[in-house]
Amino acid sequence: MNWRRGILLAGIHLAVAVPLIVMQEARVEAFLSELHQLPAQDAGEETAEGAASLEEGQTVTFSPCGMWAEYSAPVEVVQAADMPAVAFSGWSEVCPPHSTLAGILHAGYPWRGVSSIPAERKLCWGLGLLIALQWILVGTFPLIRPKRWWSEPGAFITVCAVIAFPFALIWPNDHVARLPALLAMLAWFWWFGLLVWTGVRFGWKHLRVG
Repeated sequence: MNWRRGILLAGIHLAVAVPLIVMQEARVEAFLSELHQLPAQDAGEETAEGAASLEEGQTVTFSPCGMWAEYSAPVEVVQAADMPAVAFSGWSEVCPPHSTLAGILHAGYPWRGVSSIPAERKLCWGLGLLIALQWILVGTFPLIRPKRWWSEPGAFITVCAVIAFPFALIWPNDHVARLPALLAMLAWFWWFGLLVWTGVRFGWKHLRVG
């Protein structure tokens, strides 16, 4: 148990994630504001299209949830470096599940326009708290203690996040950030594998003793 290490990793990841989250949310709010100011389509055209659809006996439906989302480099870095926290929060998802924080706050639905901005801001605060809690736990309770500090998954993910951070801020070189982000994501799978192995070994040890 090493609380100092956990607090240190939490501070580093917040220093990386918060500027990227703020940058992404500023882009989203600017997009929603521009979308809100667009002139409405001509009602006559909509009525004619609707009549033509009825005459053909067809029903046209559109669901944004089925769209393929292309994420920016800042989003990919946060998703990769803080995978569990992002998964629980539902941040940056077009249609987040109702069980996530975004689903509870009714955030993450950009087609709702500027009315979704307050919920988005609450979601960002929640994501920051989840990131801090996540890294306090991961840093305080390392699953392995290798001789080389960077061989531990939590430390390796942190190094990847720090490397990706400056590139994610600089356009058009932000695509360079995707490589260390990918390595961080793979390291999370490494961490999950170690977590499962540690749990199985702990349970087997107690079964043998019992």
